[in-house]
Amino acid sequence: MDEVISDFNGGYDEYYDDLSNGYLNLEEFFANLDWTDNGRSLWKAVSKMFADIRILSTSNADGEAHEETVRGKKRWIHRNLKTIPDNHIYVVEQRRYKASYASENSILVDDLPETIKEWEWKDGIGILHRDDQVERTIAELDRISNPSKLGEIAKRLPIVKRGFWNGK
Repeated sequence: MDEVISDFNGGYDEYYDDLSNGYLNLEEFFANLDWTDNGRSLWKAVSKMFADIRILSTSNADGEAHEETVRGKKRWIHRNLKTIPDNHIYVVEQRRYKASYASENSILVDDLPETIKEWEWKDGIGILHRDDQVERTIAELDRISNPSKLGEIAKRLPIVKRGFWNGK
């Protein structure tokens, strides 16, 4: 979510002064982030390609700070994405926990290479995203959602292992 569709870095720069005054309200911070420059384009493409969309994000916090972040991210999602129900929103405390949600044919679009590596290691499909290269992300998602080669289609069948089609 952060730096894929919501502009965490821009929001951080804007609210940095609040940190110097003491307490930053994390719920309000996350709820009021702007879209990334190309986040709407990415969301529009994703929502046309896939029927079952889930949001997996990180709070990088625990305790009450985690709970505030979860509330803020859910508010942002409900206001901006509208079609995502609460039971399709997952916010984990640390980045490393994202990989526990990976499964064969699950797709993660993320801005951190480490997260993508961990996701793929757990048999998920990872796409490293940069907002200034949104067309590449959309093209990769399109390739995944519309396989054109028999090998790509067969990889998705539960009885065929990926390694078989890669010559392994």
